[in-house]
Amino acid sequence: TSGSTGNPKGAMHTHKSVLVEVRNLTNAWRVSARDRWLLYTSMSFANSVRTVYCTLLNGGSIYPYDLKERGFSALPEWLRSNRITIWRTLPTTFRNFMATLPPDLTFPDVRLLTIGGEPVLRGDVELFNRHFAPGSVMSSGLGPTECFNVCQHYISHGTQLEESRLAIGWALPDKEILLLDESGSEVPAGEVGEICVRSRFISTGYWNDSERTETTFRPDSSDERFRIYHTGDLGMRAENGCLIHVGREDFQVKIR
Repeated sequence: TSGSTGNPKGAMHTHKSVLVEVRNLTNAWRVSARDRWLLYTSMSFANSVRTVYCTLLNGGSIYPYDLKERGFSALPEWLRSNRITIWRTLPTTFRNFMATLPPDLTFPDVRLLTIGGEPVLRGDVELFNRHFAPGSVMSSGLGPTECFNVCQHYISHGTQLEESRLAIGWALPDKEILLLDESGSEVPAGEVGEICVRSRFISTGYWNDSERTETTFRPDSSDERFRIYHTGDLGMRAENGCLIHVGREDFQVKIR
């Protein structure tokens, strides 16, 4: 499902789009059979699709944790005793959990904290530096349900940010990021445009909603094998080509 406000939209995917996602994350995160993944999101959420298939197709282990039932209080010891190595989370969940921890508690086995779905702020990086071991890595990116992970950005433990939020990185293989204006033309470097994703491996559309599908997933006039997904997110490129998320077209505000 896509959308945390109003009625959720069912985004349909193919085996190919899931396998491209698994390949991209396996290579980017160096996933192996030694990895132990935390799973505490609903199975209808795209994060669970990534976690389940990326883990099992690499021979790793999944450790489900019922966050709604057990809450945050048991999670620190659970993470440490199960020696979780990869932890995918949302910034809101991450901040609320970090606020319950004593300042000296760390998670020595987590080698990768991947955080996304909402803007990642400088304070989130500071929390990562405080509670995770040297040698661990934090990643942020853009990964809508409709096209899975599009880009990734990595920082090392100890990195200090001068900006207020973390950039969302560079495009992954088989995903091209376009920044388009209202007429569908690419905006010049340094200007804000809608983040659109050109690929052969994105959702085939919304379940039982052809009108929304036609509006959001548009054909590519240069190659009929490709389609362009309009995310509704706004972005701009830094001088080095790194993508920066700057907000939403629709002024949607997510409270929690």
